[in-house]
Amino acid sequence: MAPLIHILRHGEAHHNTHANHPYRDPPLTKAGHYTTKHKHLPFDPDLILISPLTRTIQTALNMFPFLSSQPSPVPAHIWPSLRETHTTMRRGVGEYEEESEGEAVARAERVRRRVMELVEEGGYENVVLVTHSGFKGYLVKGRRFGLAEVRTYRVASQEAEEEEEGVRWGVDFETGVERDYGPTVWVGKR
Repeated sequence: MAPLIHILRHGEAHHNTHANHPYRDPPLTKAGHYTTKHKHLPFDPDLILISPLTRTIQTALNMFPFLSSQPSPVPAHIWPSLRETHTTMRRGVGEYEEESEGEAVARAERVRRRVMELVEEGGYENVVLVTHSGFKGYLVKGRRFGLAEVRTYRVASQEAEEEEEGVRWGVDFETGVERDYGPTVWVGKR
């Protein structure tokens, strides 16, 4: 079976409901906790990669409570490369430096390549990335993610890249910018 990549956006956090929130690293709201604790996913992950921000860690712990077990039956790792690309980081408040558009594109390609390396090394079939809507716009094409929304992707084959002209190119719905989503391309699951 070809590996599937499940991209999961964090649940509702304080910055999603209050523009002038006082948080440097906004946690989930009560509604965000409720939603992520009660969301059912139709697959069992065998690897979970999580942004280091509080809202994504809370989302992962709520949706995959087995992560609190010692040891966890499923490997999980905090990946700084899955962090957000805007909001508090753009205001210079967060602990990560602001990055340019080109730097974010390069970071997304590094993430796609490293995930594929891990899949090959570990034989993983269902990899979950718990991340942010802004960074998702650099990872894959498609419309904006809703809060706590998950979408499933597969690796585009060389044949698909050749058959589907423009499979690497698309518009980021967050920014309206056309960008190259390759050379490692993830496309929606068929």
